[in-house]
Amino acid sequence: MKWEVLYQELLFDINNSSLKYEVDKALNDIYKDEELVKLIELYHKNNLDSDRLSIYNNEKFRKYKHLENEVNMLILELNKIFLNLRSLL
Repeated sequence: MKWEVLYQELLFDINNSSLKYEVDKALNDIYKDEELVKLIELYHKNNLDSDRLSIYNNEKFRKYKHLENEVNMLILELNKIFLNLRSLL
């Protein structure tokens, strides 16, 4: 099987995964929360720990960060698989 086809299949699976759907939904929930967006902008401007704690205490933000960790774990696992494949070549 050609690598390009495998690559396209992998991209298709990722784009149609429940994880991608959940990440997109979590991001949209954050963007719709005007108060949270203002708090994030304020934190970027002032870099105060109190603002950072308020952001991290927000349930929408915590859900997104959890999903971000899931994505990072997926990337690590994929890298392991690719490393093993590379050693077989």
